[in-house]
Amino acid sequence: MKKLKGTKGFTLGELLIVVGIISVLVAISIPTFTSQLEKAREATDAANIRSQYAQVMTDAIDTTGSVNGKERYGAISLKQKKEGWQNAGLQANLNSTFGRVEGSPAANGSAWVEFDGNMAILHFEGGSGSGSGSGESGNTAGESGNSGNSGGNTGGGTSGTADPDAINPNTNLPNSFNSATHSWEAIAAENASYTIVPGMVYSYKGYIYFGTKAATLKNDEYTQQDLNDAVNWYAAAKYTGKIWNSSDFNNQRTDVARGDLCKVNNNYYVYKDGGNTTSGPEKSDSQWQKINLN
Repeated sequence: MKKLKGTKGFTLGELLIVVGIISVLVAISIPTFTSQLEKAREATDAANIRSQYAQVMTDAIDTTGSVNGKERYGAISLKQKKEGWQNAGLQANLNSTFGRVEGSPAANGSAWVEFDGNMAILHFEGGSGSGSGSGESGNTAGESGNSGNSGGNTGGGTSGTADPDAINPNTNLPNSFNSATHSWEAIAAENASYTIVPGMVYSYKGYIYFGTKAATLKNDEYTQQDLNDAVNWYAAAKYTGKIWNSSDFNNQRTDVARGDLCKVNNNYYVYKDGGNTTSGPEKSDSQWQKINLN
């Protein structure tokens, strides 16, 4: 048998170097792959939203009226696994498509499209949020609570470890609002008439409203009124899902909507004016209503 000469294999050190390089490459590629996978899920969600948007707008043209996509077609179950948008381009595209976007996408959440007779609205709901101490059914959960004008607290209390500034996915409000939100259904059931309290937070049919002016609504056999009447009277503002910071108003803005919130230090204010131009709560306080979180 002829003996081979000059053959040489890899040393242990060389093998360890190769394994190390492969490990680094894998560690770099996994986050990139995960990010691309999440963006693909978001693209699927956006396509489903556009599909319902097309259905709703077609129905709106045929009926020349309001169309609730959730009631007609059901809510769209979101595929994404992370909170918020990872693809800024998709977010900008949807924002430009709809007249208003309420809430934000969340893991295990849902979305639906509405046409209210004037504009197309995109709603994001639900999610897998934690630590909010929310009630059984999100916005309108909780007991009827105190009698009289106090109504019932919604969404349950804030847990001892919950971040008060973290967003509760059920209400799209900070956790500090949890114990300050009152069920309008409970109020209407307990009171023949009720005077809106400026600064109070109300939930009604899955939406959030803020009292901006004292006005009396009646609930009896002759008159049936709800918070949407109060909105039309400028006695309440419907929450848009937008929260500004005081630093956003270093200059006057022209893109603020009625129902937007602004945080100033530890306080929140709701924009109650009919126009969209303001210098913020600190400089244009007559346009804003301070929210009562006590």
